[in-house]
Amino acid sequence: MKKINWKKNVATLMGMVCALSCTVANVDTNATPMVNAASITGTIEDVMNTAINATKEVSAIETNSKYNMTSTSRAVDAVPHYRNVGKRSSQNYNKIIDQFNVAKNPRYRVTNGSTWCNIYAWDVMRAMNVPFSHWIANGKPLTYKEAKKTKGAYECGVTRHLKWLNTYGSKYGWRKVSANEAQKRANKGYPTLVMNTSGTHIAVVRPETSKYKYSTNNPVISQAGAYNVNYGKVKTYFGTTNNLVYWTHE
Repeated sequence: MKKINWKKNVATLMGMVCALSCTVANVDTNATPMVNAASITGTIEDVMNTAINATKEVSAIETNSKYNMTSTSRAVDAVPHYRNVGKRSSQNYNKIIDQFNVAKNPRYRVTNGSTWCNIYAWDVMRAMNVPFSHWIANGKPLTYKEAKKTKGAYECGVTRHLKWLNTYGSKYGWRKVSANEAQKRANKGYPTLVMNTSGTHIAVVRPETSKYKYSTNNPVISQAGAYNVNYGKVKTYFGTTNNLVYWTHE
């Protein structure tokens, strides 16, 4: 995993502060003062806060050089290139979703009539670093390796995902929301899902773009299934905006 070089970031920050301090120190003392001490202090604080916030933003994404997101052993966890381990934002959420290249990835390709909407949802949620019910035992989400060692562990399809969310979702940070709130949450980078109440399909609600915009009860999604699309709309791929349920993670 890629580690944040805190020493380098601190050095950069100190350099920025030093440069500002030197500029202030070289002001002509015979000239009419243009700024006061309070404004100088405020400027230094602004520079420091900007650098700190930039560091936090970078540290929100963890990078793994030994990734595998194309394996067709679908019961086994995909190993993502990027994981969201800190601040959530639309940029970070998009980066997590886009890395799976759902439209072309052989992992999600229809195989002998089987579709993989649940596998894609699982992959994205794991890369967003949130618990989700692909392998579970006594309601607890597990990795494939953990499931192999756990008595009573079983694999979930969409029907079981829905049951798990209804039964255990709140325990693991999930809550049910409207279609409108689902889009707003996704726009802010919060992991969000949509599924039909019949338990036959699931998709990832993702941030809007200038081309793909929310309309009444019709959020923007990314999905695997009979059609694998990185951007689409709920009504197009679920065939309706009725009898759907949305979940978002805190």
